[in-house]
Amino acid sequence: MCSADSNGKTEAIKAVDVQILKSDDSTVTVDSCGPPVRNNKALKHKHKEQLSYSMDHKLLLTTLFKWRGSILPTVLTKLDIWIATGVHTALFVVKELTKTPERPNIFEPIMVDWGSLNMAISLMVFYLVFFNSECYSRYRSFYAACTGMAGSIGDVGIIVAADFAALPAKFRWDVMRYCIASACLVYMKMWDGNEEQNSKDQEIDDDEWKRLTSDEAVYLGRPVVRNEQVVDCPPLLTEKEAAALRAYKGNKSVLLQTWATRLAAEGYEKRGIEPETSCAMAGLGNGILALKAHGGFITNTVALPIPYPYWHMLVLIMIVNYAFFAVAFLDMDAYITPMIMFLTVLLLSAFREMSIQLVNPFGHDEVDFPVSKYITDLRAGMGPLAHDSPPWPDTLAPPEKALPFAVEVGSAAAAS
Repeated sequence: MCSADSNGKTEAIKAVDVQILKSDDSTVTVDSCGPPVRNNKALKHKHKEQLSYSMDHKLLLTTLFKWRGSILPTVLTKLDIWIATGVHTALFVVKELTKTPERPNIFEPIMVDWGSLNMAISLMVFYLVFFNSECYSRYRSFYAACTGMAGSIGDVGIIVAADFAALPAKFRWDVMRYCIASACLVYMKMWDGNEEQNSKDQEIDDDEWKRLTSDEAVYLGRPVVRNEQVVDCPPLLTEKEAAALRAYKGNKSVLLQTWATRLAAEGYEKRGIEPETSCAMAGLGNGILALKAHGGFITNTVALPIPYPYWHMLVLIMIVNYAFFAVAFLDMDAYITPMIMFLTVLLLSAFREMSIQLVNPFGHDEVDFPVSKYITDLRAGMGPLAHDSPPWPDTLAPPEKALPFAVEVGSAAAAS
């Protein structure tokens, strides 16, 4: 079992203490402090694990015939594949039924020479490759921003742990939890985004607010384990703070980062250092501003759709080429041409759909970013720097006598 002290900090939940008392399709109850964890079907879908795979296959057929996580479930629902294949198959059947020795191909007057199609095919291939390159570049930028948020919080954690080592752990934790919560809000807002509604207009739902105000282990219904050790992940926000954020009409992540900055300034004042002139405060502030920049990049880029004329032109080029293929493949005097037509259209459409999936990786599919894992990793990886007292080697002065790191560096540089 776990308990809470006067500051609301939850003690670490041990693996042996978390027991699933009841489990069905709608509810999972956890024997721990705090309310039972709701785990309905929608929540299970939201927390779907990311697909794991290996490219080190000697037999590539194991990858070729893998359905889960592949592009096939998406591309096979697109009507352009079946319409194009159906048109060619209908023309092929008419050609075979009307074939005579004198006139082997009734469509000879409208046949298209493959050499004449080179320009149209080349334009389509160029457009597809360029579109995929842009989408993959956007995908990598999203990942860089996600790691940038974690890195910025890590920078803040290093400075907080070193400069505020002599202050109470609760003070360090308050600075860190506001930074971590601001990143979590970015993820939660993107997680609810969809193509029909601008992601900036999405509301964070009650379950996600509950996650911010709950111990992570209680919310997940299992201990949080990192490096084979159970990690304490206390609530990031109090109920009062969550209510204030929900009522705030501005950017909630920026408000949290403002709270963290003000607390940090108070910390330096308690150390007898003027925050306005402190190099240490500047370094910590830069870390918080970098966190804001990475989060802003994610929200603003998700809100930027692919320009419709660009998308319309790609679809138009593909449809025109599919129409040309439906006629040109009739020149192949073989019964396998409908299958060739289907596979050709399937591959080209799959390439297009693959690019579309890279545009916004903050979804709920197995191939999207594991957002829930990112949130847990932030809480488990960054939190202990603040709410626990990190060990210090004998070569360092006791925390109560240590000067801020930036001041020590500046003094050493001046002495040299």
